[in-house]
Amino acid sequence: MENIQKRAKHTLSDGDKERIQGLNAGIDTVPAYIVQGSFDNIVHEIEQGHKMNRLVRDKDGNISAYLVTEERSSEEIYIKYLRSDSSTIRSIAHEITKFIKKAKKEHYKKISFDGFNDRLNDLLVTKYGFQNTG
Repeated sequence: MENIQKRAKHTLSDGDKERIQGLNAGIDTVPAYIVQGSFDNIVHEIEQGHKMNRLVRDKDGNISAYLVTEERSSEEIYIKYLRSDSSTIRSIAHEITKFIKKAKKEHYKKISFDGFNDRLNDLLVTKYGFQNTG
């Protein structure tokens, strides 16, 4: 069973940071300059971030997915970074469902996301009703 950390601020160990780098290194659908430039920001946002941020840990306590957000307004939450390893791809759909429910509970009316992953984009449009505005 995966452990979902829900608190806003997280203290990341060196191992956690290495795991995040490893997850990011496997991204081939995002331009390299974005991947390379995002690591420090991802770590900062997770450690100091928003109440909507989520970390998913596997049974061994390793980070297997993360979702990092930014509040654009009191009504809009932006999914800034979303990444999972292959072992959690099925649970990402479940996490998105939980995220959407929590966003509604927190009174957000709009969730935005700049997606580079065609499979994820398709899932967001077909299953969750996201609109492609690009």
